[in-house]
Amino acid sequence: MHKGSSGTNFLLLLLIFAVGGILGNLIGEFFGQYFPLLQISREVGFTSPVELDLNFIYLQFSLLIKLNLAGVIGLLLAIWLFRRL
Repeated sequence: MHKGSSGTNFLLLLLIFAVGGILGNLIGEFFGQYFPLLQISREVGFTSPVELDLNFIYLQFSLLIKLNLAGVIGLLLAIWLFRRL
């Protein structure tokens, strides 16, 4: 993946990560009833939003990532796919 700008490569990487994580989580949820190990998940992030009030603008930040084992496998496959491009 040597053609194009680094910004394009970064956006493609984010897109591949998102698709890999989403598909992996969906597969984990679907097949979790047959393979309970796939449904084991952890949540990482802020449980409540972080607030910043500057008197003229009010910002609220929140980030929560929930991954199960299948989602992690999906992310690893996404990394592999990105490196192959």
